Amino acid sequence: MGEGFNSNRPETPETQEQPSSTAWSSSQSDAGKTLGVLFNGTKRRSLIPTWLIVLVVLGAIATGAFSLYILINSRSTLGEKFFSTPETLPPLISDKSVSGLGRIEPKGETIKLSARGGQGMGQPSDKLQELFVEVGDRVREGQVIAILDSRDRLLQALEVAKQQVKIAQANLDKVKAGTRTGDIDAQQAEIARLKAQIPRELEAQQAAIARLQAQRRGDDLTQEAAIARLEAQLKGDIAAQEATIQRLEAELEGNVQAQQATLDRLNAELENAQTEYWRHEQLYREGAISQSLFDTKRLAVQTGEERLKEADAVLQEMLTTGREKINEAQVTLTRIMQTGNKQIEEAKANLERIKTTSNAEIAQAQTNFKRILETGNEQVNQASSILNSLMEVRPVDVTVAQAEVDRAIAAVSQAQVDLDQTYIKSPINGRVLDIFTRPGELISNDGIVEIGETDQMYVVAEIYETDISQVRLGQRGTITSGAIASELEGTVAEIGWKIGKRDILDTDPTADVDVRVVEVKIRLDPEDSEKVSGLTNSQVEVKIDI
Repeated sequence: MGEGFNSNRPETPETQEQPSSTAWSSSQSDAGKTLGVLFNGTKRRSLIPTWLIVLVVLGAIATGAFSLYILINSRSTLGEKFFSTPETLPPLISDKSVSGLGRIEPKGETIKLSARGGQGMGQPSDKLQELFVEVGDRVREGQVIAILDSRDRLLQALEVAKQQVKIAQANLDKVKAGTRTGDIDAQQAEIARLKAQIPRELEAQQAAIARLQAQRRGDDLTQEAAIARLEAQLKGDIAAQEATIQRLEAELEGNVQAQQATLDRLNAELENAQTEYWRHEQLYREGAISQSLFDTKRLAVQTGEERLKEADAVLQEMLTTGREKINEAQVTLTRIMQTGNKQIEEAKANLERIKTTSNAEIAQAQTNFKRILETGNEQVNQASSILNSLMEVRPVDVTVAQAEVDRAIAAVSQAQVDLDQTYIKSPINGRVLDIFTRPGELISNDGIVEIGETDQMYVVAEIYETDISQVRLGQRGTITSGAIASELEGTVAEIGWKIGKRDILDTDPTADVDVRVVEVKIRLDPEDSEKVSGLTNSQVEVKIDI
């Protein structure tokens, strides 16, 4: 509105000084010329009465004086208004118009078309599958301009819903027709079969219980016999090994005693040989015996010593070997005892496991027996109930079946509505002004496209609150803009009902941006409306004739 305000702002006294003098001079010149003509005509030949000449001169002087008075008074008043503070600045009002800034928009403003929310569609994750328009295309009311990617899924859901209607209708027809005789006979046969089957299953289960109990007794006896056999075997093995140890100890003791006797004998023989050697050594020194005899006695001592050493070595080896055999026999006895006890423990554990497993199998078989007895009777009762229901057509069954049909039909209607909403249609006849979402993209927060009814364009002018009282419906307005080569004209079609702050910013930095305004809609003339059909939101200057 600042530009409109500046365009109609009165000139300052300094700028109007020159036009005022010119106007006054022009008035004097015109009067002089008139008098000159009149006087010149008088010199020649006066054809005009003198009183008429005087009257014309006085009228010209009065007209010039009145014009000068009006001009000076108007300059003083406008100068006071121009130099007032922004808080008291009144809107500029000329004698014939009010002005302000405005914007161009289509009839009914613009529409940002988006997807409507529905069951299974219109969600933030929906994408655009197809787009059939471009910027500038004209569209008709109801024309499909885009399709969402949920279309195929919802189409399949519609087909499923239709099939559910067929199923529900078939069930309703079946209920209304009642049960066939063949179905009743089949149900009676089912009851008879169940009554015959239950005793057989109970008898078979009882036989299974008896078999499991007999098997458990046999397994217990077998395992107990195995335990007794292992215990007897262990006892015999221990006794045999202990006898072996005793035998080895007795053998070692006898051999040691025999070898010790041999050592004693060899030791005595060695002592005798040594005595002979010493006696013959004295004789040899005295020369009483020969060298060979002396050597024989010495050799006998040496031989006795060797035989004694050998016998002692045999004794030591005999002791070592005997003790090793006894130790090995004792180790074998320990191993026999450990192995035997382990086998007995394992056999006892197997006996406990056999008992536990057998008891569990018997308990399970007994549980099955009870279940067969209970479920068998329940199955017979249920089959009897079904037979009773088959023999009558109850109204409540028909009502339930009909309700299922109605629900299925409602589901079809809902599925159809959801499917229809995947086809984005134009609500008006208009033109595509902008595109926010392309195929494959998520639906933008601004929607898919922006549409406006550009066949009839409007200008929304922001008029000062103090000027709005002079604006009336039907008044003519003139619109100008740098984007438009010529002036536009239109008629005031709507005056706003509320006062707000300015939305359209003035290019004048000194303009008051907090001024309060009222929106006035001006309907452009058809020929001008067509000129600006592609200039939505363009800023213009508006002057309304009052």
